[in-house]
Amino acid sequence: MKILMSVLILTSLFLFTSCATTGPKYELHKFEEVKLPNGMNIIFIPDNKLPSVSMVMMVKTGSASDPKGRAGLANLVAGLLDKGTTEKSALEIADSLGQVGAEIGSSARSDFTLISGSSLSTHSSVLYNNLADIVMTPAFRAKEFRRYKAQVLSGIQKSSEDPSGFAGRAFSKYLYGSHPYAHPSMGTEKGVSKIKRKDVIRFYKKYYRPNNTLLAVVGDYTPKDVESIKKKFSSWTSRSVEPLKYNAPPQIEGRNLALVYKPGLAQSQIVMGHLGIRRKDPDYVTLKVANSILGLGFSSRLVSEIRSKRGLTYSIHSYFIPRWDRGPFTISTFSRNEKVGETVKQSLRVFEDFYKSGVTKEEVEDAKAYLKGMFPRILETPESTAENLLILRYYDVPDTYLTTFLDKIDKISVSDVNKAIKDHFDPMNMKVLVYSQKSVNNQLQGIGDLQVINYQSEQIQ
Repeated sequence: MKILMSVLILTSLFLFTSCATTGPKYELHKFEEVKLPNGMNIIFIPDNKLPSVSMVMMVKTGSASDPKGRAGLANLVAGLLDKGTTEKSALEIADSLGQVGAEIGSSARSDFTLISGSSLSTHSSVLYNNLADIVMTPAFRAKEFRRYKAQVLSGIQKSSEDPSGFAGRAFSKYLYGSHPYAHPSMGTEKGVSKIKRKDVIRFYKKYYRPNNTLLAVVGDYTPKDVESIKKKFSSWTSRSVEPLKYNAPPQIEGRNLALVYKPGLAQSQIVMGHLGIRRKDPDYVTLKVANSILGLGFSSRLVSEIRSKRGLTYSIHSYFIPRWDRGPFTISTFSRNEKVGETVKQSLRVFEDFYKSGVTKEEVEDAKAYLKGMFPRILETPESTAENLLILRYYDVPDTYLTTFLDKIDKISVSDVNKAIKDHFDPMNMKVLVYSQKSVNNQLQGIGDLQVINYQSEQIQ
């Protein structure tokens, strides 16, 4: 085994002092990183503040790996892991965990899958033995497959009844086209309906391998626990895993507008944006400052103009979702049907002015203070600390991101932010999706090339 000793994990020592320039201070804790002979990396992070242990496992595959026509397969595989192993039924697993107050959950995201669990330290063996079993020896029994597949389909159908969620998913399809980021991690009704048990088994065998997996163990564990965990996962057989390959997301030319209509909608959902950045982009932190000024928080430009001044909406915000490939940059809001055209136009105007005129020193300093104040929240719990560390590793971002974040924020200047805005925002080449009644069509004329699409169309499903 290869053992690496590193310094990283941040735990809050105390909150902001009255001096805003110094920011919060953190103490650094050592962790041990182990690489097993089968290629699996395990990070052990000691934390004896509470008598508990948390485990977070990352399998480096997500919904972007879903085969064509099988949208939702990665999520279905993740959800079936605890529904029975070769030795235990789903009920036996649930009982084993429930009797000691332990829990395990899993979910697929676009780029990766997370399996996490927690228990009291006195019952840590129950946690890690069950987690290892469900990941290494899932049974995917036919009865459980049919039951869980029906449950997922029911969830997808129910989620389509939420206008905001539907608009967000439709926008992803509108923005990404045939790219793997086009479909939601939960999948689509059409995609999940086509998934067969053999697809689940094939996907699992292809991607669920120790050399394609990271594990973080956090908490009040013992040296015996460490050795038991190493031994347990060392028995997992490695296998070559081909890296995922796909075409670049489609570029946008001009302003494209889609009215997705559904009779009876009481208000209009609006989602607009364009391709954003990869997580490894060197402007990542600078863009967090820029986006804070545009659409994050009550003092942002979009909220000040669209909500506070004009009263067109109750909520509006902008955000980046950086991924392995270019994630989306999005502005989202809603309005009364009779005001949807004005809301779209005014939001675009604010975005365009933000791009052309740039930001002020006062705005930059306020945004920096806000982000520094929010930073400790990502490390509030042992599980969130572990999860953030694994995500950094997946995106090949140095561990020092956490230790240097506050310093990087402090060093960002107005000119840095304005340059990043010019480099990464593009108000003249973007897509706008309105989910509303067909009657709002006349309000949307002149904004861009307009398509009118029924909400049941495969163009946005």
